[in-house]
Amino acid sequence: MLGFGLLKLLEVAYDARLQHEISSHRRATITSVSGFILEILSIGLFGFFGLLAQLYGTLTAFGWIGGGVTIVGLLYIGKKFRDK
Repeated sequence: MLGFGLLKLLEVAYDARLQHEISSHRRATITSVSGFILEILSIGLFGFFGLLAQLYGTLTAFGWIGGGVTIVGLLYIGKKFRDK
């Protein structure tokens, strides 16, 4: 649960940063492409979860995926605090 909450936090922070950096006349296109890429990555993550679940069981798959997302989220948050 914590891992997926951190994943959503990362997504919101990335979108906000992207919106801030883009000039207004390109914002819609870049945001749409970014959303599309995020969806493709999500499908890949779901496929990887399914593969792990078949090979090692659902609980192990949740542990690996959730743990990985949690680690990435915590690293991102730590980087944000160091940059300030």
